[in-house]
Amino acid sequence: MELQKVAKINLEEEPYLKPISDRGIGFYNLDKNTAQFQFIVSKNDKPLLISEQNVKGYAFFKGKPVDNERPSTSGVLDVEFIDPMRGLIGVTVPQWFLKNVTNSTVLGEVYLSLNDAKLEGKDDTVVLGTFSFSVRDSLVNQIESDIKVSYIRMFDDLRETIEKKVEQVQKDLGDLNSLIELIKQTANEAVEKINLSQKQTLDELKSVKTEARTDIDNARDDALRQISAKRDDVDANYELVKTSFQEVVKQSTTDFDSHATDANTTIDEKVSDFKKTLEADGFVKPEALDSKLSDLSWQKYKLTSDDGNMAIVEQFDFNDLDNALAKTPHMYFGISEAKNVPNDLLNAGVMTNIGVGNYRLLTYYPHSNPDKFITNVKWGGVWKGWKQNIVPTDTGWVEFNLLNGAKANTAFNSDGEETGFKCSYRKVTNGSVTTNYLRLNGSNVTSGQIIAQLPNTFTKYSQSFPVRVPVSTVFAGGYITIRPSGEVRFYVNGDTSGWRTTSYFYGETNWSD
Repeated sequence: MELQKVAKINLEEEPYLKPISDRGIGFYNLDKNTAQFQFIVSKNDKPLLISEQNVKGYAFFKGKPVDNERPSTSGVLDVEFIDPMRGLIGVTVPQWFLKNVTNSTVLGEVYLSLNDAKLEGKDDTVVLGTFSFSVRDSLVNQIESDIKVSYIRMFDDLRETIEKKVEQVQKDLGDLNSLIELIKQTANEAVEKINLSQKQTLDELKSVKTEARTDIDNARDDALRQISAKRDDVDANYELVKTSFQEVVKQSTTDFDSHATDANTTIDEKVSDFKKTLEADGFVKPEALDSKLSDLSWQKYKLTSDDGNMAIVEQFDFNDLDNALAKTPHMYFGISEAKNVPNDLLNAGVMTNIGVGNYRLLTYYPHSNPDKFITNVKWGGVWKGWKQNIVPTDTGWVEFNLLNGAKANTAFNSDGEETGFKCSYRKVTNGSVTTNYLRLNGSNVTSGQIIAQLPNTFTKYSQSFPVRVPVSTVFAGGYITIRPSGEVRFYVNGDTSGWRTTSYFYGETNWSD
């Protein structure tokens, strides 16, 4: 287990001076290796990707001067890179410095410098703002002198009592030599009893060993007799099965020979009949076959080319459908270099032509975007015009994790029933209307923090919606903002002093682009 007191502060890499941040952070002069700061460094509202590979981080703390004395300083402290992908760094305040600045306010700053590993002279340094915190004296250091004297007297009395007890014990023991002789006598008697018990135990073990060996020999003889009997049964059954199998093989061979003779006779007869028909010119020639097939009533158009591929029609004119269709009888055919294609669609694609009589239904699927297709209907001898069609799409619920230390899916999931939904988004497109859905469920955030990053194509316009938060008399609720870049932020509506890291936010919203 590790003890930690962590203060979290957001730092921006920007050239704007701000008032010294006082967020009510405080430590005690007895905090040893537990007084820690964690900083979320961002630039342009996005985490700054930093690690020991590209930068060096330092922190510096300075106490405020008291009675014109020289203020205490911590010296330059190295910064720990906790999570480079989230821009999270940290530093621990030394205990000796906390003791030196007891009962005062301390100022701190964080510095980042480029890691000039290649010695190219790049030593750029940036200061990430100034913040403050307080250091208090622990109560145990404030015990008055009379109480300390009482504790010292108490320990002196305890020592005197212990010395008297030792003297009494020595008197009760008497002659230590007599005690030693008594112990030796007792030990000898115990050894004699142990030796007697050992002999009895060895005799019992020998008896048990003899009985166990006899039982094992009897069990082995019984097993050998059973194995021998089972082997005789197997041999007898094998001979019976062998004899039966030989009879079946013999009968099957006889039947096969008989059938083979009959088949050869039939084949010889068919060959003889074929030769007689061939000599009498009794077979239909190819020319006569084509004539007979042409006289039959059946569908004579090819659905595909001879190689199995779809037929291709070039220069298909979308404004002259009757003449264009008269050139191809196919129900399904490809189009290349078409003319007058509506809706700025690609001039190459696939056409379907179905219908009966004066009713026809044409559907064109362009190669570039087949989910955006067009249709045209001929009814009563008149074409009704091309109509745009779009196949509806639905991404389904896509789950995602929260950023910058925020904990996801914490609300309504701690009672064992798991009734709270998870952080996820969804996009449904139907025709020209796109509906976006967003679900948020989390905690451990501060007002103004970036909590999620959605795809930058998720929404066309900035959006803002309220979400459910704990009831408070200090703030009036919470809301989120969504940018076209996909950035999602959380804000407390009102005074943020009542907001806690354990406070949750929960809500679902949707809008149409």
